[in-house]
Amino acid sequence: TENVCLFDTLTYFANIQSSEPVSFTRWLVSNGVNVSGNSLRTVFTQPGAYSIALVAGTQFGCYDTTIRIINVRELPIVVASGDQRICRGQTVQLQATGSDNYSWTPANGLSCVDCANPQAQPASTTQYVVTTRNQYGCTRSDSVLIDVIQPFKLLLSPNDSICIGESSTLTVGGANSYVWSPTNTLSCETCMNPVAKPDITTRYRVVGYDVYNCFTDTGYVVVAVGY
Repeated sequence: TENVCLFDTLTYFANIQSSEPVSFTRWLVSNGVNVSGNSLRTVFTQPGAYSIALVAGTQFGCYDTTIRIINVRELPIVVASGDQRICRGQTVQLQATGSDNYSWTPANGLSCVDCANPQAQPASTTQYVVTTRNQYGCTRSDSVLIDVIQPFKLLLSPNDSICIGESSTLTVGGANSYVWSPTNTLSCETCMNPVAKPDITTRYRVVGYDVYNCFTDTGYVVVAVGY
C-alpha cells in the first residue's frame, strides 16, 4: 500500500523478468485508466483507495499480474489574507487560516516564519507564500503579495537667469503631483512646467507627491532677475 497526495503526478515502470520474450504489457487502474507500454503516468483527481494492476504476457500465452494499492490522500487547507499595499517602512500583518501548521517564505521582513499571523515589513514588493502539511506529507500553498511603495527623488530644471520683464519655464518630474510656491509670479501652481515671471530674484519651491500619498520630496529652483 502506498500513500500519495491528490493531484500528484505518479510514474511507474514495469520491471519484468522473463526467460521468454514479453509481447504484452498493460496497466489497469481502478479509476478507468487502461494503457499499454512499459511505463504508466497518471494523476488522481479524487481521494480514495485505488488499485494499479500490471499485466504482462509472453508470446507463448503465459501471463502474470501484480497489483499495487494506492491510497490517495486529500490535500490540507490553507488560505492566506488578501494582497496589500504599504509604504516602505510600514508594517502589515499577514494571516493564514485553515490548518494548525504553517511555513512562510521568504523569511525576509517577517517576524516569524512558522506562525499563522506574522508581521511583515518588506523593503521591496514581495510575494509571501504560506504552506501547510498534513499527516500524510501532502502540502498546499497560498500566497499574498505585499506591494511596497518606494520613496522618490524629484528631477528639477537648473537655476536660471533672466532680464526683468522676461520669463523662465520651470520643469519638474519624478512624482505624481506637484505644488509650487510662491505662486504670485507663476502661471500655475500644480503643473509640471509653470512659467515664472518674477520682478526680483526668486527662489521657487516645489513639493512632489506620489499617487499613494506615501512620500514627498521638495526641491528648489532660483530664477535670478537682472536689471
